[in-house]
Amino acid sequence: MNDEYSDGLNVKELIVQWDPDAWNDRDEEAYSVVAVIPGCVVFQENSVSSLGDFAHSVGAKHPLLIIGSATTLPDSEEQDHPAPESGGRHDFFFAFHNLDIMRVAISRLQYGVRWWDDIVDNEWNNLPLVLKGEYRENSIYPDYVFDSIGFGSEVYEH
Repeated sequence: MNDEYSDGLNVKELIVQWDPDAWNDRDEEAYSVVAVIPGCVVFQENSVSSLGDFAHSVGAKHPLLIIGSATTLPDSEEQDHPAPESGGRHDFFFAFHNLDIMRVAISRLQYGVRWWDDIVDNEWNNLPLVLKGEYRENSIYPDYVFDSIGFGSEVYEH
């Protein structure tokens, strides 16, 4: 994805930014599961109405908790390469209200929505055994994601 439009606007300035406090400041009884749409750019303009429409179309009856967009890092085998072919994908992080989790559990799949717990678990399981002890250093997700929302329900820090 080209980060700049022909009129000079920077795409990164137009997308919904990562809010490092959104997850920590949430109502923990209302929001407990982080969701991710890999490869999804959500623009700030009209984001509230478009995300509300999305939530409704998936079956949610409550507002989403918006965490923001994160840009992926290169795959572990390319992290030291001067011109990696992976990384740079924008993933959108948010949470459904706890009362909506069962309503959206199946319908979310048609939109590519994944649970953060599953992403972390799959990524960790796909690492070579020698890298599992250093999961965070070999993840495609930057430190600010883990600093804000943690590792999900499992613990992969050693």
